[in-house]
Amino acid sequence: MRCVGEIDITRPRWSERPARLVPLILSSGRTFGPSTAERRFEQGRQRPLRTEQDVLSRLRALPDGERKTDETKRMIGRVRAFTGYRECPKYGIVCRYFLYKQGLLEEDGRLDRDGVLAEREDVFHRLPGAGGRRPIAPG
Repeated sequence: MRCVGEIDITRPRWSERPARLVPLILSSGRTFGPSTAERRFEQGRQRPLRTEQDVLSRLRALPDGERKTDETKRMIGRVRAFTGYRECPKYGIVCRYFLYKQGLLEEDGRLDRDGVLAEREDVFHRLPGAGGRRPIAPG
């Protein structure tokens, strides 16, 4: 699942600290009623349909309006069909970043034991040969 700030590997993700979601869930429960989700979903579904009808009706009034309307309707359908695909690369990137973070945290334990890191979080900001107690040995 995607969340705000998930691309920053230095911050804990919700899956690492699920308790951080509790205040959000409780607040949401107090703020919104029992059928709010369905109502808001339906409003979100209806708004673009109304906009589409408005645009298409204005196009019909133009010279050669039927052709323009047909083409626009086809393009709107295409955008709706493929818009979700723009999330696929982002999801893959974020999943890989989480794997990178897990690898860094595993290495963090070894580096901390060996006295390489001044603080545990240094593993996220460490470059070979950069400051600290001693440089990370290559390989």
